[in-house]
Amino acid sequence: MTDSITIFGIGIAAFVASNIDDTFILILLFVTPELLAPNVIVGQFLGIVILVMISSFAALITLAVPTFVIGFMGIIPVAIGIKKLLESREKPETEIQNRKKANISFLSVMAITESNGGDDIGVFTPLFAKYNG
Repeated sequence: MTDSITIFGIGIAAFVASNIDDTFILILLFVTPELLAPNVIVGQFLGIVILVMISSFAALITLAVPTFVIGFMGIIPVAIGIKKLLESREKPETEIQNRKKANISFLSVMAITESNGGDDIGVFTPLFAKYNG
């Protein structure tokens, strides 16, 4: 049985390794003049909490779903991305420009964190499934 200190160390290492890319995004968000620092902090925190909850739920699903089916779950984000790409091509350019000019709130930062969190879910889900006991 793995002791608590080892599990804690594995969790910290996994979090750091999967969030290096988030650091660069956070730097860009902190230098954005329309954003207040507290909004960035709260949005990042809420985004991480949601990613951990999704990973925990996915780890529970791995107990009931056969392993070969889980491999096909990667198709879902690809399909969503293709759908969003096709939708963005259909929208007039003025709507896209107006959306870029909108003020960014902590909800937007949270959405950015979640959309960039696929790697987090990919790392946390197997860890939660492995150390479920």
